[in-house]
Amino acid sequence: MAVIYKDIHEFRKEDLEDLFLSVEWSSGHYPDKLVVAMRNFSTVYSAWDGDKLVGMVCAMDDGMMNAYLHYMLVRPEYHRQGIGHTLLGMMKERYKSYLRIILIAYDREQRFYESCGFKKGDDAKILSEVLGITLTRTSAKDITAQQAAFPAASLDRTHQRCPFSSFICSHEHHSHNYADFLRLHPVCVPFDPVSP
Repeated sequence: MAVIYKDIHEFRKEDLEDLFLSVEWSSGHYPDKLVVAMRNFSTVYSAWDGDKLVGMVCAMDDGMMNAYLHYMLVRPEYHRQGIGHTLLGMMKERYKSYLRIILIAYDREQRFYESCGFKKGDDAKILSEVLGITLTRTSAKDITAQQAAFPAASLDRTHQRCPFSSFICSHEHHSHNYADFLRLHPVCVPFDPVSP
């Protein structure tokens, strides 16, 4: 059966739970919250094989300049079928008048995003100027306190691999212990400014 793509915000919690747990993301354990989150994203594109949700990409945007890709996932048994490329292509088309589309990826995922037209950005510049995030080195004592405040159970699987990260990612009044942050990089598609 051919995969079809939809621009919708309403999902059954069972479909979201199944998709997110297929890639071992702990967000799948909160399907009711995912249902609400999908309604609130600026843009959600999904891939379907019949009535089976097999992939998804979600974005938030500021309405003019920057779009931020949050979830990008495809069921493992549907990898290497062009689904991720198609979903990202839809996002690039949707936000083609914006200055940037930004996501954060591990080194091992960088080649895939580059094949979709993204490139590794200037980490510090994108994190501070665009995302409003600052990174600071912390001591082991601070990390232990941070882990107590934000237990691993509240983080996605990809953020649990190295519990002794040496960086804290702070945004406004919230701090998050992003495990293994040294291998996480902002990746963006910079567009030429649109002429008035």
